[in-house]
Amino acid sequence: MSITAITWVVLYVGLAILSLRRSSFGIALYMLTVFLFPNAWWWGKELFETGIRWNLTAALILGAAVLLDGRSRSGGWSVRSRQVLLLLLLYAVNATIVHFLFANNPPRSFNGMQLLWKQVGLFVLILAALKDEFDLKVMIYSIFLGCLYIGYEIVINDRGHFSESRLMGIHLPLLNEANYLAAALCLSLPLGAWLLFFGKRWEKILALVALPLIGDVVLRCNSRAAFLSLIVAGTWVLICSRGRLRRIALAGAALAVLALPFMMKDPDIKERFMSTFVSSEERDASAQSRLDMWTQGAKMIMDYPLGSGAEAAFKSDLGLKYAREAGIYKRFAVHNGYLDIAAGWGVQGLLLYAGAIWLSWRTIRRARRSARLRSRDAATFLGICIEASLLVGLVNAVFASNLDHEYFLWFMAMGLGYAQIFSSSGREEDELVDEDDEDASAGDGPMAWDPVPGPMDEVYGGREPAGASAP
Repeated sequence: MSITAITWVVLYVGLAILSLRRSSFGIALYMLTVFLFPNAWWWGKELFETGIRWNLTAALILGAAVLLDGRSRSGGWSVRSRQVLLLLLLYAVNATIVHFLFANNPPRSFNGMQLLWKQVGLFVLILAALKDEFDLKVMIYSIFLGCLYIGYEIVINDRGHFSESRLMGIHLPLLNEANYLAAALCLSLPLGAWLLFFGKRWEKILALVALPLIGDVVLRCNSRAAFLSLIVAGTWVLICSRGRLRRIALAGAALAVLALPFMMKDPDIKERFMSTFVSSEERDASAQSRLDMWTQGAKMIMDYPLGSGAEAAFKSDLGLKYAREAGIYKRFAVHNGYLDIAAGWGVQGLLLYAGAIWLSWRTIRRARRSARLRSRDAATFLGICIEASLLVGLVNAVFASNLDHEYFLWFMAMGLGYAQIFSSSGREEDELVDEDDEDASAGDGPMAWDPVPGPMDEVYGGREPAGASAP
């Protein structure tokens, strides 16, 4: 067994033990099995041959850790978190009903249905493990370091290969296609920006090393969806940042613009990146084919609005019939996450899932705005970055069938955990600030009822009175 494999096992066992004392280390353990999945890397052959289901085992350890974690969360679960969970449970129940009544490809539909239930369960465990700011940082580090490792293997160790100018051959769970890998890595980039501007010195150095590596892999994936989503997310950060944070966001945008020409040396990557902005007359055959697939997917949904089972468009006999009208004669994904869910679990399923996303978004937004009113810069910028990550996922899902992939639910759980942690002394998020009245009441100083600053602001430079103690 290689030294790398032994190190991985030591990390696995160590995080498993630590998770029994603090459940958020169970999140780190689970992410270890996602980004450093043994079967995906050169050093993991011996571990894979053991027959242990590392990913499932890590999830079970996380579940046990949550049950054994005796720490309490101030105020318990918020109303909004419970509402989001209810919508996700209804979404899973709806998928079960659709599968048993309407599935056109039962084996594939069953796999999708059981995976959905597992994802909802994981969402609950992650949210339950996020009890304080330290737990939130553990999750942020886990995802960002996992993406850094992928960057290290691909850029430094030259893993994977190119096919039609796109990176292939990275066989990670849920990330085995270029579009999916690029989407997951793009989700982590706003977290890296937060570490770069609000981290300690070593965290800033880590971010400076990791961001170019992760960005390089995104470029190698050659995904227009990834390029566009990062532009939208960056624009969102600039719009939402105010005062000192606006200057920080502009500095981040300037660094990205300066780095881009050095990273886009491959002419194929540059050509595909620039094609993101061309007119319809210049759009290539691949993009036009995608528009044809969306049209046929929409027709299928209109004819079967209650759904036809997981990935019915177009990986079922029914879906293939619609695909043939667009000149596609093989089972193929519809390449749109919204259409994929609506065709699979029905319009009602899409509405339930969209409702969960919308409630999560509003909850994060209110908590973030409340942090701004209390002049907690680090917490405010983190909220903006989490929103930007969700926007990355939402934009990517327009071009790929990945809206219901597990990594998007990670960030929903992270956002709700952020909102619960930064709520005012355990109050519900709804009581913090009315988002419609924020501009009228906003100021640079803290509100009269504000709590004393938390550890994150003391460590990351929140503009609080010197000497204030943590709650």
